[in-house]
Amino acid sequence: MKKKIIASVLLAFLFFSTEGVIAQPPPEPGGAPGGETPLGGGAAPVGSGALLLVLLSAAYGVGKWKRSSE
Repeated sequence: MKKKIIASVLLAFLFFSTEGVIAQPPPEPGGAPGGETPLGGGAAPVGSGALLLVLLSAAYGVGKWKRSSE
């Protein structure tokens, strides 16, 4: 019974504590449609993250392959 109460209180706290967390304010009304820069700006550094993902997955695959062939 005590675990259910603690879980309920924790769930309610987590649910209601995220109400005030907003990443950005709402946009201003009006403005020119399509005349602004696209979201994200197109300058996200994706190349180095993709290379890191490929290298780590290749290392993981080689490790699994070597362990399975023993």
